[in-house]
Amino acid sequence: MSISLNKEKYKNKNENVNVSAAAADNVTAVTNSSDNIIHMQERTDPVSTQTQTEELTADNYYGDRADPRLVRYKQAVDKGKMIDLQKHDDTLEKPRENPEITVERYPEKMVVAEKSENKAVQYTSAAQPPAAPKRNRRFKLRYIILALIVLGAGRTVISKVFGNLGKMLPIPARSFIEYAASGDINTLNIEISADDVNISESSVDRIIIDYYDYNSNPMYDISESGDSLTFRRNNNTNVNLDDDYYCINITVPEGTLEDLTAKSSSGAISIEGIDIDRSIYSEAGSGAITMENTTAGGSISLRTTAGSIEVDDVKSGSDFSITASSGNINLNRLRAEKSAEFWASSGNIQLDDLKVGSYLTANSSAGTISISDIITSEKIEILTTSGDISASEIESITDVKLQSSSGSLTGSDIKANKINRISSSGETKLRDVDISDTISVEASSGDVEIEMIDNKSNYSISVNTSSGDSNIENTSGAGASKNIVVNTTSGDVNIEFNR
Repeated sequence: MSISLNKEKYKNKNENVNVSAAAADNVTAVTNSSDNIIHMQERTDPVSTQTQTEELTADNYYGDRADPRLVRYKQAVDKGKMIDLQKHDDTLEKPRENPEITVERYPEKMVVAEKSENKAVQYTSAAQPPAAPKRNRRFKLRYIILALIVLGAGRTVISKVFGNLGKMLPIPARSFIEYAASGDINTLNIEISADDVNISESSVDRIIIDYYDYNSNPMYDISESGDSLTFRRNNNTNVNLDDDYYCINITVPEGTLEDLTAKSSSGAISIEGIDIDRSIYSEAGSGAITMENTTAGGSISLRTTAGSIEVDDVKSGSDFSITASSGNINLNRLRAEKSAEFWASSGNIQLDDLKVGSYLTANSSAGTISISDIITSEKIEILTTSGDISASEIESITDVKLQSSSGSLTGSDIKANKINRISSSGETKLRDVDISDTISVEASSGDVEIEMIDNKSNYSISVNTSSGDSNIENTSGAGASKNIVVNTTSGDVNIEFNR
């Protein structure tokens, strides 16, 4: 391996170099003045028997440090690699007058080259070890980025593999079980985790529970105490890995159950065709609850954390309530002897065909509320923070309150003693309104449109708007038994009468 320099390019350097005999203990040197090449042979390395030969020009040693090409060349020689040093010609610097330079030779030692005034070069071994080579930070950063990419891809692969682990692992032996209660049961308690449960009524003589379970380390426990039966998921380590075996079917005798409690952490609960003497309570964490064609002599309470609730054709002899933290509420046809309450934090509420013996409340923080065909013996309160309200065919013997902070109100065919509409920044559009006392609207920045089914002469009218227009003048006619009061900051007011 050799290093060739363009001698014409470096004319300011000496062409002849003499090497003293003092270097004989380390190198063998011969001067070739014709081509200005010093032939040097390093002595055999103590560890390796291989002898390495190098051809170095005198111009390689100058200034205050070694030619960087030479350093790279020697490092490549140590590693048994070939490099093209002609590509690195531009790295040479102009010669300087410092008489002492250091050249890296092998990791085991360092060679010091001294240039005297008569241009002779002497090589001696240095006692100190060479300095650690500088690391290429850009090269290191490249490998770090590559490692992060590999780790990210590996994480995705691992997630997919372990996500389907249940389908790859062998499933322990299990069997279909049909449990029959030993006697008459009046109270049924269900406490499960990730399982779906269906509860229905049929012409059986006792409670029947159909489910799958493992032959060893069963997942479920069944216990009876007097007239009470409890079916629950235990805490053993078995995991049901097949979705087809998650469902639990419970059949109860007709007209025998007095109280029903069903709880599930992340499974769905379905209650259909049940006639309960007293109360029903059902709670699901992240699963849905559906109830159809069910009657309870007492109260009915349904609650979910992150699941929707669907109710169709249900009767309650007392209070009825639904709470959904982040799920929707859909109800069609409810008969409740007392109150009906509906609460949703970030879900929509839709109610249709309700007959309530007491008051009705529907409250949603960040969802819309739609109600239709509602009859109550007491007040109706519809409240939403940032959702719209739609109301039609509403009848209350007492008051109807429709309040939204930043949502609009659209209503028709509303009959009540009093109607109170409160809005911060939403429009109000009501038509076919029939009241026996007062309708009041408080709106900050929304237009108000009201269409009454009565004669204008029956009303005392008070309209106040700061920066909006009104189509009607304020009146306080003698003998007026009803009142219309509208206050708005920056909305227009339009009031019409059908008679």
